[in-house]
Amino acid sequence: MSFAFYRCCGIWVLVFILTGCSTAPVATEPTTSMMFQANAVLGKDALLLWVPAENTSRSSLSVDLANKLSAAKTKSFRICCVGPKSSNTMRVILDALDMHLDPLPGLQILFIGDEKHKEPVRQAVKKLGGRFYFNPL
Repeated sequence: MSFAFYRCCGIWVLVFILTGCSTAPVATEPTTSMMFQANAVLGKDALLLWVPAENTSRSSLSVDLANKLSAAKTKSFRICCVGPKSSNTMRVILDALDMHLDPLPGLQILFIGDEKHKEPVRQAVKKLGGRFYFNPL
């Protein structure tokens, strides 16, 4: 084989590597790593809420989550909230927590997201007496 052949192949390999890295697909469901994090932090019976990137029904997700969180008034309730777009996940959590006026002492929530969205969620969970956990996305 000639040097030109190897050079051409090398260029194509480089193009595939570079374009593959720049066009990573958006996750459409939780990864095994996310589920492992939820189990490691909260235990195997914790719920996992997936907030899709497009999230056109944010209000219905927030209402559903708020209804689930009601259990934390009287018993332990563990949930991991995650999605490919951290700002959407944060908004769903904050909207759901805003629907609760009474303390949620049994709430344990793991938020997997961007560091910049961590603090608002932590403050809202703490305000209602829950325990907050965070892992970066």
